[in-house]
Amino acid sequence: MKDLLHGNILLIICVAFYLLWWILAFMPHHKLPTLLTAPIICFAGAIGLVGGYIELKAMSSLTLSRSLIGGLPLIGIGVIVYLTLMLVSGFVLKRPITTELILIVGWCVLQINYLNVLYGLNHISYTLTLLMMLLIIVIGILSLASYLYYYQLSDLKSYIDGMIPLILIGITMIATSFITI
Repeated sequence: MKDLLHGNILLIICVAFYLLWWILAFMPHHKLPTLLTAPIICFAGAIGLVGGYIELKAMSSLTLSRSLIGGLPLIGIGVIVYLTLMLVSGFVLKRPITTELILIVGWCVLQINYLNVLYGLNHISYTLTLLMMLLIIVIGILSLASYLYYYQLSDLKSYIDGMIPLILIGITMIATSFITI
């Protein structure tokens, strides 16, 4: 359980540094040079990989007494959702496919599984699990909307739009950390 929380905290740190990078690298009319911002996004990526690894390893090592959805069915749903969104956003809506799409879908799958593990350990109730999973799905949809509209907005609006998913995801992960304690 401790590693589960530690992985989630590392992912929160990843989101915070991703947001910092976004703020500095995409600020309209005052963008910092890539040489200054690249280490920030590299650190965010590295800490995110470590956090994700720790969290996934912890999830797979725990014995659950119950489950709503998790493991392979959830991963399968995530793959189908990602491929569908990639095809629709890329070919139908003509939006460039970027890393953010897989990050949004991957985050939703990981957080839903995180909640399923908490539920399976009898750490949170059925109702709280469903409400938090619904929140994850809503934030995933809002993040997807930001993703789809990004290239249609002016500099300042797209700059703000790019921060919305990171802020919402960060807040949600902090909330899931609190219910883990």
